[in-house]
Amino acid sequence: MSASCTADSVYVIDRSSGNSRDWAAGVARIPYVYTVELRDRGQHGFLLPPGQILETGVETWEGVKAMIHAIRNLPAVAHRRRPQTLTS
Repeated sequence: MSASCTADSVYVIDRSSGNSRDWAAGVARIPYVYTVELRDRGQHGFLLPPGQILETGVETWEGVKAMIHAIRNLPAVAHRRRPQTLTS
């Protein structure tokens, strides 16, 4: 199960198992794995209206940069722990 945080809520986006995120964490032992899920909550599926594409790209990039910043600022010990699953 993956969860996403916004300023005022935490909600479950999807439940999945056996995906590449599981393989990366469990088999390849990559310490930080994540899934990027975009803004649509079921209205448009994978076909966002043209007016939402640029905004979606900008907010996704900002989220990825924030995640990188957070990982870089973890104590060195945290990088040696078992893999974590991160979502954005």
